Amino acid sequence: MKKETLRPLLVFLFFLLVFSPLLVMPFVEPGLSRGWQRESSIILGFVGLTLAGWQLAPISRFTPAQKLFNLDRLYTFHHILSVMSAVFVTVHYLLLLFNFEAGFGINNWALGLLNIFTAPLRAQMGVLSLLAYLLITITSVFRKPLRMDYDVWRILHDIFTLILVAAGLTHALLVGNYTAAPAMKALLWFETALWILVALYIRVFKPLDQLRHPYNIIEVREEVENAFTLALEPQGFALPEFHAGQVAWLTVRRSPFSLRRHPFSVSSSTHNRQHIEFTIKELGDFTRTVRNLKAGETVYIDGPFGYHNITHPNHKGMVFLVGGIGIAPAMSALRSMADGNDPRPVYLFYGNNHLDHLVFGEELKQLEARLPNFRNHVVLEHPPADWHGYKGFITSDLVRKELPQNFRELNFFICGPQPMMKPMRKILKTLEVPAGNVHFEEFNMA
Repeated sequence: MKKETLRPLLVFLFFLLVFSPLLVMPFVEPGLSRGWQRESSIILGFVGLTLAGWQLAPISRFTPAQKLFNLDRLYTFHHILSVMSAVFVTVHYLLLLFNFEAGFGINNWALGLLNIFTAPLRAQMGVLSLLAYLLITITSVFRKPLRMDYDVWRILHDIFTLILVAAGLTHALLVGNYTAAPAMKALLWFETALWILVALYIRVFKPLDQLRHPYNIIEVREEVENAFTLALEPQGFALPEFHAGQVAWLTVRRSPFSLRRHPFSVSSSTHNRQHIEFTIKELGDFTRTVRNLKAGETVYIDGPFGYHNITHPNHKGMVFLVGGIGIAPAMSALRSMADGNDPRPVYLFYGNNHLDHLVFGEELKQLEARLPNFRNHVVLEHPPADWHGYKGFITSDLVRKELPQNFRELNFFICGPQPMMKPMRKILKTLEVPAGNVHFEEFNMA
């Protein structure tokens, strides 16, 4: 099945599962006869519950799906689903607490449900689910200000998610009414079984597969002072096919069942079938340990993932707007083009702070000789005194000056740190580059 067909089909199936309780409600007794406020509360409760159950789906790294959608958008979608679920469940209770049908007032019976010592079990489960939502929100939003260890946060996130779904489901089943009907009860148990399968796929099946397909480190190569390339060789199996621009999750010095995984862009050529490379900049706790890794150590890879091939044969040419370690996926593309004798035009705009932080500086010069239609434009914010290239930042005037007249027909790829992404998007909007020709990769998957 073609991607253009499969992508909307998966989206349709996802929302069908999310809203499926609403499709059953009209056929279940009691009918919608208890007033708009109560029924609206029930609708939001059902949707909030199913959203909570399915929020893991976008980030499950289910291989076929991950090759159809932009990874950054999937993680953004996951965050949006989490927020919507929390809002729906909160409003679900508020619609029970406040009485809008008879003017405005507070339903004391609903207020009493918050007392976990006297409230019935169904209400206790509802309160427990709400508390889990609150704790997930607090620990996710304030993880960095609280200096919470990533591993601890991941464990707490999983525990709170399990509590909110289990407690929410128990609450819905104990309340009865709609959930007392066999059809609704069967639907909820069916969805629960699917949620369990998704969790097992993420936490059990994928790690087992990685355990059977280990990689060995064959080289840790220092590119510049704070950036290293990790070269990995598959042990006893063929290197999986990948394309330029894809991302993989690495597990190093841990079991693949560990919650600690690290996403990095592939930087090696797609024509290199012996090993795969990832170029990593020292930015956080794990990345500062890469320089200490040794040849022969085992690494587990989940991926590569990512639907967009930045050197797709249909592209008339490529333009890379990258900053810092965002050069890694662009290098995968440039190396692949050079190894495949690709004659298409390719333009690189590479922003960096200092010349000595320029990753692959010498190799880029070599690629200019190997690729006759490659134009390399390095922009330094703090250049040395003898620098004759561009200074400052990548701007719309600079980009327009160096691109050909038909630049809107080219394919643009943006990759770099968060502060860079918005200005680059603004540049392409100013230049009126069609949105369909713009693709991006952000470092925002935590």
